[in-house]
Amino acid sequence: MALSDADLDHVADLARLELAADERESLRTDLERLLAYVALLQEADADGVEPMWRPTPLVDVLRDDVAVAASGSAMLEALAPAWQSGRAKVPRTVDQDA
Repeated sequence: MALSDADLDHVADLARLELAADERESLRTDLERLLAYVALLQEADADGVEPMWRPTPLVDVLRDDVAVAASGSAMLEALAPAWQSGRAKVPRTVDQDA
């Protein structure tokens, strides 16, 4: 696929490139090769091929969530300023008027 000067100018403008004369031909050659490769890829038969979302399978490395009885209530009671009806009692942090 041959790129016109207008196409090359448009791509350079989108990429915010200021191209010198020698750079223009190098870029044109690279872009034409790239477009030819994309055209080749479009010819590949992909019927029945599942899309690949990741190059490697995603593996869950976390352990299963298992409910266990809480331990260390004596430690919690020791840390709390007061204990009432099985709950830690702490000083009020919000005024009643609010």
